[in-house]
This record gives sequence, structure tokens and C-alpha cells, in this order.
Amino acid sequence: MKRISFFLPDGYQALDLSGPMAVFSSASDRSRDAYELETFGLSERPIKSNAGLRIIPDLSIQSMEPPHTLVFVGGPGARKLNPSATERQRLLDLANSSQRVVSICTGAFLAAELGLLDGQAVTTHWRHQEELQERYPRTFVQPDRLYTANGKCWSSAGVTAGIDLALALVSEDLGEAVAAGVARQLVVYLHREGGQNQYAEGLRVQLGTSGMFSELIDWIRTNLSADLSISVLSARLGMSERNFQRQFKKELGVPATTLVEQLRIEHAEQLLINPSTSISSVSAAVGFNSPDSFRRAFERVIGISPSFYQRRFRENG
Repeated sequence: MKRISFFLPDGYQALDLSGPMAVFSSASDRSRDAYELETFGLSERPIKSNAGLRIIPDLSIQSMEPPHTLVFVGGPGARKLNPSATERQRLLDLANSSQRVVSICTGAFLAAELGLLDGQAVTTHWRHQEELQERYPRTFVQPDRLYTANGKCWSSAGVTAGIDLALALVSEDLGEAVAAGVARQLVVYLHREGGQNQYAEGLRVQLGTSGMFSELIDWIRTNLSADLSISVLSARLGMSERNFQRQFKKELGVPATTLVEQLRIEHAEQLLINPSTSISSVSAAVGFNSPDSFRRAFERVIGISPSFYQRRFRENG
């Protein structure tokens, strides 16, 4: 039996805890009590989630033994936790003595704070990727993963991606057949196609309203089906093509052609949510010459095909 211990910070995300717990509990039902689950905190006092749910932890960090798998649960509190030197050392000792260390969503901030992710590939919620990389530059943040496995360290993207990670752990521990049975029981995919970019809102183009190109970008957003070649864009600003491309990349960090493609794909995502919209009409609406060129661009940016994306959101209601 593998003991899995979930560390809960104040302000934890309830689904970061309950999702993986449901996976492991269901796996135990199918495989002779394969897992023993427990929660712990800095003390044994009740811990409140960001949604108001209170849990009395089973143990405190001082009263528990190193588990097989130590899980850092994410949530707003995970990014703000400031343990004392004694608490920090105790958490580090528990992690170093465990066979696996797992972070769910922003639980990666806790693992990174302890130095457990130095030199490691890591995944977290798309909203907090840049913050994680900036605060912990020794980590290697993976931008479009549902979860990442790197030696004994595992990490997942946001919220329900913790379920994907837990299913992968069950598959490793007990086999694919058990994991598939758990997925059917929970009515989720055993292996979701694509990464978390398919769920991110405005992830790939986060632009302010200031700067010399702000009006041009606003114009691009409202004219995505038009000719948006470099010659057209540079002419609107009265610049040479060469100077336009140099200044654009200097200010925005990406070539103009890349930004145009990203804006087109983001708008296509919104159109594809309508199940009655055809792929060809979306392709034309966002300025691609053919459905095939649109499909290739969509797969390159999002990681899955437009038809699969549309079907996924149709199935999700």
C-alpha cells in the first residue's frame, strides 16, 4: 500500500485536493486498497480553502512520517505561504524522504520555494507560468503541458489537470487497465489530447493598450479576414517593411506575422465553440487561404485539430 499525503496551505483550491483524491480512492476500490490517503498542514487546526471549505487535517508536519508520495496542493495560498525556518526544513525533509513529490497547479510554488524543482522541468496553471519562472529562475517551466514527470518530481497544470496527473500515476503504479477503469468511473478522459493552451484565455497574446503599435493591433483585431501581410501593416504606419519588422519585434517581443497568426487562432477558438459553425467558414473568417492552412496553424498553436477542439467543447456542453 502506498501512502499519499496531501499538504494543504491556507487558501488551497478544493478541486486540487478532491480531484486527485477521487482518482486514488477509486483506484484503491479496484485494486485491493492500493493507496492510503491523508492530509496534513503546518498544524492540526482547520484549514480553509479559497472557496470557504474547511478541512481538519489528519496530521501536522511534526507528527507525520515520510509518505510514499508527497503532494503539494495548489491554490492562492500556495503562492503566498511563508513557512518558518523550522517548518521549511521539516517540509524539505519529508519531500526528500518521499519516493515521489507531486505538485498540483500552483502547488509548484511550494515545491519550488523549497528548492525541489531547481534544474527541473515543471508545469503549473497557465495564468501563473510567468510568475513561477520569474520567482524561481532555476526551474524550467513547460508552457503547454497538462502535467510533467521529471524523475521523482511530478507537476500538473491547473485544477482538473490534477486528475490527469493522478491517472498517470495510477497507470504507472497499477497499470493502464486500472487507470482506464478509474477514468470511466469518473467520466473523464484517460489521456486528454493537447495541452492547456486549448483552455487558456488570451494566453498567447497578452497585449496592453499603450505603445506605438497599439492602434494597429486594435485594427488587426477587427480585420482578421483582411490582408495582414507585412507590406500592408507597415504601410498603415508609413514605415518601411524592414524598419517595421525590427521595431515591432523590439516592442512586442514577437514578429508581426506571429502575432497576427496568434490573434487569428484566438478568434477562431471563440468561433469554434459554436457547434454549428463549419471549419471552412471559421478559416475564412480569420483570414486563412484554405481550411488546410488553417488546420496546420491551429494544430501548431493549440496542439490539437480544429475539429477535435470543436468536438471537445461540444461534448463539454
